[in-house]
Amino acid sequence: MKIRPKSYGPLNLISEQAGALTFCTEGGYTGIGSRIPGPEGVAPSDLLLASLGSCILISARMAAEAMGLNLGDVNASVRADKALDLPHRFSRMTVEVSGAAIANWSIDQLEEWKRRTKSLCTVSNTLSAEVCLMVTGD
Repeated sequence: MKIRPKSYGPLNLISEQAGALTFCTEGGYTGIGSRIPGPEGVAPSDLLLASLGSCILISARMAAEAMGLNLGDVNASVRADKALDLPHRFSRMTVEVSGAAIANWSIDQLEEWKRRTKSLCTVSNTLSAEVCLMVTGD
């Protein structure tokens, strides 16, 4: 496997004094963030879960194609458990993938597909990565 260098972003965010948060992706999508989940914005924890679930489903399809398996239509449900000690963080995140075609696979195919899916998912592989916080003045 050949890994090519690639960078992502920038994803630009603006936080106003009242606490409203807006973000814009490099592709032009804009969204609203909020402190807690609600109809007026997406909480950071929800964005993280959506990123993980999206990446798992994309990686699942790539893994199935590489193995010559028909994945068909799939859904994912993502949940997280908050750690009971400091620092504030998730202690565990679970992605449950379901689809009719998966039921026809052998146990060996399923285990290999899960291994490949996890190894392809940039988001799940990044969750233990270093985070660098830089501060600049205007």
